[in-house]
Amino acid sequence: MQNHIYTDFNVLAYDSSDMGALNNKAAFNLYAADYVAEFPQVTYMLLAESETTYSDMAKLYRDYLLENGVLAERLTETENVPVYVDFTGYETTESKGSTYVDYSTNTNWAYGSTSSTSVSYASSDLNNLKSLYYTNMYDNIISKVGEKKGKVVCRLVTGDSDKNIGFTILSACTLCIPNLFGMPFISATTNMMVEMDFMDMNNNVVASYKSKPHKVKKYAALYWGYDDCEGVSIAETFKQCLDDVNKQIKGDYDNLISIYNK
Repeated sequence: MQNHIYTDFNVLAYDSSDMGALNNKAAFNLYAADYVAEFPQVTYMLLAESETTYSDMAKLYRDYLLENGVLAERLTETENVPVYVDFTGYETTESKGSTYVDYSTNTNWAYGSTSSTSVSYASSDLNNLKSLYYTNMYDNIISKVGEKKGKVVCRLVTGDSDKNIGFTILSACTLCIPNLFGMPFISATTNMMVEMDFMDMNNNVVASYKSKPHKVKKYAALYWGYDDCEGVSIAETFKQCLDDVNKQIKGDYDNLISIYNK
């Protein structure tokens, strides 16, 4: 048998229910009310025989995403802002050899402590934001290599995430019957604003960029939405804030380069 690959589209979402199992009722399928809104299509992109490595495929797909506006274009292909990357949104104080990290200063997501001077993120959501931030900076603005002449710090100016348990209470009161027809179990809404400060080696702020306030709401349902609607809501709100700041930096990029090259 030869190796093969094919494309499969699920145009009508469905899930299987076995709620009647205790009464010896057979399982049955629950189907979404509508078909998927997007028209499915397959695009084949051929590579030259000498360009068939994983890197070549990744580059081709990246160029495709750039051309279609899905991926933000790098600020420059030849020169990067020569700074270190830092991520904050809390304050640290040392006491009796321990560092206590208060994450509640600017967000209501987490509180934690660590026994060393290194920062430990107690919240998985904050860890995710840190990862998204570093990826954004290294993909779009700075390079890991080369001489550094300062640092850029990302701060959560405001950040809160609230879960609406009204759906949860209603689901419990109705034995989850409405959930079989699409009602969500819970929703989560995130509000966020971030700021990036570019500093010199003496920690003097040489440029600062602040995003607009952003708000994203996500749902968790039986066969649509997200399992971790709060985590997705937080991540997508943060991405929108980063996109805001990226545009500001792009407009001021020449000025940033000149500041660090003095």
